[in-house]
Amino acid sequence: MRLAIFDIDGTIVRGISCEQLLFQKLYKDRIIGKAQLWAYAGFLAHWWTKLGPTVIKRNKSYLCDLPVEQVENAARELVAKELPGHFNQKVLDRIREHAGKGDTLVLLTGTPQFLAEPIGRKLVIQHVIGSQLRSVDGVFTGDPPLVHPFGKDKVRLAEELCLNLGCRLSEASAYADSGDDLPLLEAAGTPVAVAPGRRLRESAKQRGWEIIE
Repeated sequence: MRLAIFDIDGTIVRGISCEQLLFQKLYKDRIIGKAQLWAYAGFLAHWWTKLGPTVIKRNKSYLCDLPVEQVENAARELVAKELPGHFNQKVLDRIREHAGKGDTLVLLTGTPQFLAEPIGRKLVIQHVIGSQLRSVDGVFTGDPPLVHPFGKDKVRLAEELCLNLGCRLSEASAYADSGDDLPLLEAAGTPVAVAPGRRLRESAKQRGWEIIE
């Protein structure tokens, strides 16, 4: 068994993040209000010294005090109607190639699980590992995620999946767009940079990795 691991934002989805689209939808539908905007700003102020530059990626407090079911419904609607227009066709072709070879497909992403799962179902991807958000009594708390796949944590989560499935990360393919994903790409047997940023592009060129523009 071989894994093919895909990031979402910047890799499967072009030009904009899934969460940006979700935020826009929730705001337009008046689900997000001033309370959530203040919670988002407060998270940045409170957690900056502890989380450093990753604070923005870990900040999910725009969902603070929102019902989980309501947000999940909005996420499913977004994936069904709007998100496919932002998919990278070249990456979709690779997903189909790997599926045709019998590879096991994986989404490994900082995107919240409730948003990553419907993307996985739409693309027929077997395993989805996204950010696990805190909730109490069916309401999001706005605290830092319980699990946030990012940087070296992606490697740890990928290795745990490999252990459970009885395969090796060193034999897997991995697709990502950001220099933050270098640890995962370095650990994978076949790393592929997708529309990479400057830091990843330079590393990919130096190491002879494939680049999908």
